[in-house]
Amino acid sequence: MTNYSSISSTNPAIILNQVTYKIPDSTICLEQVGLSFAQKKYAIIGENGIGKTTLLNLISGKLKPQSGNILSNAKIELMPQSYNDYNNFNGFNKSQAIADILGISEKINALKNIEQGSINQEDYDLVGDNWDLETQISDLLKPLALDDISLDTPFCNLSGGQKTKILLAKIKLASQLSGADFILLDEPSNNLDKNSRMYLYDFINNHNKGLIISSHDRELLKLVDVIIELTSLGVNIYGGNYDFYLEQKQLKQDALNQEYEHAKRVIKKSKTTIQATREKHEKRASKGRKAFLDGKIDRLSANAARGRSEKTKSKMCNQEDKIIKDNQEKLKKIQEQIEVNEDLKADLKSTYVPNGKMVLDINNLNFKYINQNIFTDFNFNITGPDRVAITGPNGYGKSTLIKLIRNQITPLSGEIKIGVKNIAYLDQEVSFLDKKLSLVDNYLKLNLNTQAIDAYAALAKFKFRNIAAEKLVKHLSGGERMRAGLAISLLCPTPPQLIIIDEPTNHLDLKSICAIEQALSAYQGAILAVSHDEMFLENIGVYIKIGL
Repeated sequence: MTNYSSISSTNPAIILNQVTYKIPDSTICLEQVGLSFAQKKYAIIGENGIGKTTLLNLISGKLKPQSGNILSNAKIELMPQSYNDYNNFNGFNKSQAIADILGISEKINALKNIEQGSINQEDYDLVGDNWDLETQISDLLKPLALDDISLDTPFCNLSGGQKTKILLAKIKLASQLSGADFILLDEPSNNLDKNSRMYLYDFINNHNKGLIISSHDRELLKLVDVIIELTSLGVNIYGGNYDFYLEQKQLKQDALNQEYEHAKRVIKKSKTTIQATREKHEKRASKGRKAFLDGKIDRLSANAARGRSEKTKSKMCNQEDKIIKDNQEKLKKIQEQIEVNEDLKADLKSTYVPNGKMVLDINNLNFKYINQNIFTDFNFNITGPDRVAITGPNGYGKSTLIKLIRNQITPLSGEIKIGVKNIAYLDQEVSFLDKKLSLVDNYLKLNLNTQAIDAYAALAKFKFRNIAAEKLVKHLSGGERMRAGLAISLLCPTPPQLIIIDEPTNHLDLKSICAIEQALSAYQGAILAVSHDEMFLENIGVYIKIGL
């Protein structure tokens, strides 16, 4: 039962008190988490599988803590990461229309009844003050390019991107109609095109109540007030946006590195002191023995001197041993907190494409689906190591163009010339990898006439060393899968001189995105990218954008 005793009734808030939730045989281990949320904008970040979605579900009440409690006097609305999650939590069935998902079907029906002459009080109660509801809905959906879709359309008939947009509109509508005190968003920018992302960013900027957002979108993370980082060691809180988080995290890592080096110096000094004490003791003992043998002191005096020396030595060594032990324990704790961001060590000179070389040339391309023209006399080319992004709203032909280039579908007319021997295509799932095989076996399967030693060497350069190279693809995270795909594609006997990447940062955590950016920055061939992640495109050096 929820307890409100420690929360003011006038200020909506959420308090997590020593909350624990663990899932056996997984990396999700939220243990004794203590957090409080006021009317601010919070972002939850962390590696995939660390428990970000689980934390949101706990806050929203979809899950119950295994121990600890959650105090709240707030009205909370949750937008899950995908429509599949929405289905699971909201009893979705295939007959539900867009109006049902938006939660307005009863109000819309009541408005229609009143327009047709109904004087039923229940209809008026349902409408309340929302007489302009249809206009509100149109204004909500128009920036998302959904205003021409009927509210009676079955939700299951929409594309993945359209479903995500409808859930986004639902949250904005919920904030207007239900007055939610906190809105929880789980990776809200995944699958959104640029215009829809701007819609989302504008909503976040102008929202004046509580927001709790799980996201890896760095542009979005710049809009929040507080960043909560989930790690395997616990929870870190940074009182600022993404830029502040990066600055503070670097300062923290620098301080930890200094502590680490200091502890190492103390251990080294203590070991030197112990060695010097032993040598000093041996020197004195030797002098004592010589004095006894020379008859300068008697046996009783010699034994007494030796006893005092041994006692002093033991005391000093014990003190230094304790210092060493304490600092070794300190080193271990510091090591656990220091993030090791190891650079990729791959030499990608063999992917070099000379300036002026024709990589891709598309002339007068025409293509249509049924009666809808997708491309009409479309022209486009890539020359040398160009880095090009295909941009445009969802549904405007970006995926179709990739299929045409890869010869998966045939144009009505026009010509597509490819001037390089090998092309690598990496979609979000890195679908060319066989999930049932290990990374090593995938390398050998895709690169004929190579040996296991070649596979291990290539994968090691992308941080899959020894036993890690023997992991099955189905057990990899999204970031690991993308990194493995790049290793197997780029470090082969005949590497590609053109890489086509399709929304590679969707569903990846920040650490994985940085690793992918590093690999693609080292690549010396041409890149054709489909991505709505502007920071990603900038970081991999895309300087040409083709709008569809």
